[in-house]
Parts: sequence; structure tokens; C-alpha cells
Amino acid sequence: MPSLRRLLPRQHRERASAILDGHSAAVNGLALGPDGRLLASASSDGTLKLWLVDSGAELLTLSGHLGPVNACAFTTDGRLLSASDDGNLHLWNTDSGALLQTFSGHDGGIEDLVLSDDNEHVASLGADGQLLLWKLDSATEIRRVLAHELGGTALALSPDGKTLATASHDKSVKLWDFSTLAPQQTLTGPGYAISGLAFGPKGARIAASSYDNQLWIWALPSGDLLHEIIGHGSWVTSCEFIDDDLLLSSSRDRSVRLWSLTEGSERGLLRGHTKMVNTAICDPSGTWIFSAGSDSTIRRWRIPTGETEGKVESEGHEGPIRACLIGPHGHLYSAGSDSTLRRWHLKSGSACGVYYGHQHAVLGVAISSDGETLLSAGSDRSVKIWDNRRQLIKGELLGHQKWVTACALSPSGEQLATASQDATLRIWEMPSGALQRTLEGHSEHVHCCLFEASGRLISGGGEGMIRIWDPSTGRELMTLAGHEGAVRALALCSDGRHLLSAGADGTIRLWSLRRGRERLVLRGHEAEVVGVAFIDDDHLLSASADRSLRLWSLSTKRCLSSLRSGHPFRTLSVSCTTADDGIPLALAGDDAGDLWLLAVDLAAL
Repeated sequence: MPSLRRLLPRQHRERASAILDGHSAAVNGLALGPDGRLLASASSDGTLKLWLVDSGAELLTLSGHLGPVNACAFTTDGRLLSASDDGNLHLWNTDSGALLQTFSGHDGGIEDLVLSDDNEHVASLGADGQLLLWKLDSATEIRRVLAHELGGTALALSPDGKTLATASHDKSVKLWDFSTLAPQQTLTGPGYAISGLAFGPKGARIAASSYDNQLWIWALPSGDLLHEIIGHGSWVTSCEFIDDDLLLSSSRDRSVRLWSLTEGSERGLLRGHTKMVNTAICDPSGTWIFSAGSDSTIRRWRIPTGETEGKVESEGHEGPIRACLIGPHGHLYSAGSDSTLRRWHLKSGSACGVYYGHQHAVLGVAISSDGETLLSAGSDRSVKIWDNRRQLIKGELLGHQKWVTACALSPSGEQLATASQDATLRIWEMPSGALQRTLEGHSEHVHCCLFEASGRLISGGGEGMIRIWDPSTGRELMTLAGHEGAVRALALCSDGRHLLSAGADGTIRLWSLRRGRERLVLRGHEAEVVGVAFIDDDHLLSASADRSLRLWSLSTKRCLSSLRSGHPFRTLSVSCTTADDGIPLALAGDDAGDLWLLAVDLAAL
């Protein structure tokens, strides 16, 4: 018997292996002890806490600051230094919790601090932009300089201990000689305040996180901008290199993410915090990531070993998948109600890109034949044109008055059709995005559209009608009537002679396009059919809100095989791409946010 075989498991949602809960306000800073046994946390509740890394058990609470504590760092001999809005640095004994020394000299809050590897000096950056260098053992100020007139936000020390980096609300990164505080270089690029800094392991690069929702990476010593990484949905609050290629970041969007600098793409997404994530760090062994948030918690995440190629599996959509396709170059694409588009590796199922730009649900997706341009349609009434490689919006099409439900490229790639709940279709010239014409004829929502090889356009509407158009003139050429409810999906056979339609009436219908007649009706689904596609001239696949995928034979009018999900399906795509064994592939998405990559095995026929 023919079969449907799922190739990839349900998308993995990475969950924190431990939640450290004890602070009563936002956790702003984290630091790991020199032997990796202890974790320190700094909080807006005015305290620091010490935790056991392995068990997550709370060991000590350090009280003494008179305001929020913003940062902390361990000395190489295990003492702890902290910086606070009360304008003081405190040095603590981590065995007893005793306060050893207080460093007073800042006129206001202290945003960040760094320690030299030899335990002799500490640098601190104030909210007023003052940069101070201290002798650690004596708590004496050695020198100071006004680093940023608009105030300081973050510090980082190069791996060789010679270069200090400062960041500010003035959108710049400044490099200083650590021992003399002599200025060396200024790096610019971000359009908003910089929140965090990190040197690469070899000191040849420096990264900055910014309130423009981006990460910025410069080469050193040239100062050339190497990368702009876009992916977070809000302010990026911190950054840290895990290795020379992998960068860790946290964000106000409540996520922690991993980025490959070589690929320029997202390699991992960690979610669990219920409010802004303020910082994230990785332990030197590469075993754990720790994140701290405004939800007062610290979360511990395990980093996969080399057996998974060092990747943290990315989380899927946070809600129903509304559209999907199998694209060129071994990539899958999905569009979700969570306002994102996501790109996945076909063979491994791992995520390799997230596209942010829509304000609400993404309902339709299309891609150019060369894979360079991605298009998306959304309930925000817009169509986005994406540079697929860089995951950046390069154009936007506006004009529909209601949700844009679908989009389709013509065979030549020179026209884009969009369908909308405003009961119209629009034809746009590509790549300019100029509106060519508006097609009116449907009396209700237009749910789907596709181009024939000849260039004709076919659309399905909420009134149950399928309409065929000449997009060059806007003239309606033919109407196909039969569905007793909305037409949800359309598909063409390989020779273009027959059309499949899927309806809210639970039926699948086969049409002769040459004669404009209905050939047969397939019944069996118990709810609306949301996707349909030809596998070959005699076999088709359907997806339904009844939680099933079904493989059908047109000649026998029978369902040959089926798979069930725990959730209603919302979309289906079939590609001429085949698995390594030559079996056709299909892709479906369900209400839980899961993608189903399927092998449609007809070998037994």
C-alpha cells in the first residue's frame, strides 16, 4: 500500500533545564566563578545571590547595596565585585558573604565593571559617562576620564587585557588603553543606544548589542563593520561570544538567541522568560547558557554537544502555521500567526533563519525560482519583499484594505498576484512593486491564488467560486462553481490541464480547465480542507482542519493512506523536490505551530 511517512519529528522546543528563583525584582547581571562551581546574580532588589551551577541551589544572599545592583564579576581567587545604582562598588567574600571593601568615587549609578586577569585593577563605567580605573586591593582610584557625555552603558575587556571598550547612549563604541585610559578608536553604526559589548575570543572582533534590535560586529584593529545581525523582535540587551563563530544574545523580546557569524543566520532560540531578558552568558566549558530576566528568574539551558554539530535546536512558531512551502537550495519556509517567517534546513529540520517585519499574522508566502527573493502576505494588510539571504525587507506593497491572504509569483517572475479579504486581487510588476491593476469579481474574501504556466491567474473566493483571469487585461475569463462554501486552496497538475480545489465544505474537487467543468468530487474529510496538491497525475494529498492528512487516488476515488495530528492542519505544500530515495516530499503546518515534512511513498502501487 502507498504510505505517508513523516521524515522529521515534531519541532523541538528547547526548555530551561533549571529555573533559579529567589530574587524579588529584575535580575540584571550574571557571573560565573573561576572554577565554574558558582553562579552570581545581581538584582534590582539590591542584593546579589550565589548559586550552585550543577544543582541550581541558592547558597548565599549578599546584602549591602542601597540601590539596584547592575553588574558583578568574580576575581580569579573567587571574591566577588559588584556595581550598583548607589554609586559604589563592593568587594565580597563568597565563602562567608562578608563585605570586604567599598569603592566610592562615582557621582551616580554604576552601569558596568570589568576586572583585569591579574586581579590588580578594575574599571567601572558610570551612568554619567565617567570611566574610572581602580586599584583592586586598596580600593583606590587611579585615574578617570569622561568617556561618553551621554552616559555609559557597558564595558568589555579584550582577551589580552590591553584594550577596554565602552558603550553609550550616544550610539558609539570607544576603545581605550586599559592601563592609561588613553583613547584609541571610536566605532559607529548603530542607530540607537548600545546596551552590551563583547570581544571575540581572539580579540580580532568586537560585538555590540543595540536598542535598534540588532547586533553589530566590527573587525579589529581596522574598525570595519563586518556584520549587522537582525532577528530579535525588540531591543537586544546583551551579547557574548561562545566561540569565534557563535554569538549569544538576549533581548527585550523575552528570548535568548544563538547566531552563526559565518552563515549570518540564527542557530538557536531559547524561550521561557516571561519578561525582558537582561543578560545571557555561557560557561567556559560550553555546557550551559545562563539567562537573567526582568521576571526575577535565572534560567539554565544546556548547550548540545558536538554530536549535534554544536547547534541548539530552534523553537518553532508560537502559534498556528498559516502557510508553508518547499523552496530551492534545500530549504523549507513557514509563515505563522506569531508574525514571523521561518526558514529550515530540509535534511536536518534545524532552523536557519527568522524573518521579522510583519505586525500580525503572516498568511501567505512565495519565493522566486532562484531563491533570492521571498515574499510574504500578512493580516497587517501588507506584502513584504525580502532579501532572502540577508533576511532583510527590501520592499513593501500596500494598498489592500483588509488582510492579505495569499501571494503568488507568475512563471516569469515578472508579476506578483496578491489576494485579500477586501474581495480583490492585485497584480504588481516585479521587481519594481508597481501596482498594475486591481481585479474585482469575487463577492467575498479571496483566500487563494496561483498562476498557470500560460500566465493566467486562478483564484478562490469565500463565495465558493473559482475565477480565472487574464492578468494583463484584468478580464475574467471563466468561473467554476460547485463548492458550497469558501474555496480554501488550489493546485494545478503538471500539464496544467486539470485543477484541484479544496473547500470549507469538506470536499476536494477536480476540474477540467479546457472544458471548465467539474470532473469529480472527493468526500471524506470531516471539516474544511485547507490544502491540496497533486503528487502525480493520479494521486493527490490533502490537509484538513479535521486533523488529518490524506493520500487519494483519483482513478479509484479512494483514500489510500492517512496521518493524523493532535491539532487541525492549516496549510499544505508539495514540491517537485524529492527525498534522496526519489520519493516526493510534502510539507504541512498545524495549529500547534509544527511543520510536518512527509515522504509520499507510492512504490507499492
